Amino acid sequence: VDPHSKIGEWLYKWWPAASKNKHTYLGNMKIKNLWKVERKEDDARFTKELDQVGKNIKTIEERPLFQDKKRMDLSVEMRKKWWNANVGMLFHGTRSVNVAGILKTNLKLPKELTGVVITGAMFGGAIYMADDWKKSAGYTSLKKSIYSKGSGHVQGRQAFMFICDCLLGQPFVAPGPRGYTSPPVGYDCVFGKGGYSQVQNNEWMIYKNNRVMLRYLAEFTC
Repeated sequence: VDPHSKIGEWLYKWWPAASKNKHTYLGNMKIKNLWKVERKEDDARFTKELDQVGKNIKTIEERPLFQDKKRMDLSVEMRKKWWNANVGMLFHGTRSVNVAGILKTNLKLPKELTGVVITGAMFGGAIYMADDWKKSAGYTSLKKSIYSKGSGHVQGRQAFMFICDCLLGQPFVAPGPRGYTSPPVGYDCVFGKGGYSQVQNNEWMIYKNNRVMLRYLAEFTC
């Protein structure tokens, strides 16, 4: 993505600003490279889930932080559908060695993975996302990262993080950590709410990988 294009200017500004800066050990995000990710086989599956979830929602009680309702990378019609179904632009940080595999197969549920280091699963076997990029940065190969401690780096490259469109629908606000295998009946995801769900930062758990679509990938430092 050209940083001087309209989408580039938007993402280079929005992404580094999407944080409450609670993780004071990290500095400002400096995006070195930015790519748009297109996996055509995922689009139809995501749209099918979107239509199914969207028609059953009347009101949405919880949305992720830092969302831009006027997303310039979507058509006017898509913006409305995305907003009405509570599709959030969320972050997923990972060790650099995992990036190629994710691009090939999309994000997978833990039960679908073999030979991959999994860090943290307080709310069960789900795809974990964050609405604060500094939370996700802790799982990357940054030398300062809390959870991966800089492991899984690729020589000559920096850390990597994805932006994904995540179909959240009606979130269930978890009272605390528990080994969920799916959201409770009537809900579409599990929300670990910072300051409420016995966690410090928001965490969003999705239990169907068809409800996660890769959108952008950044190589960054901070």
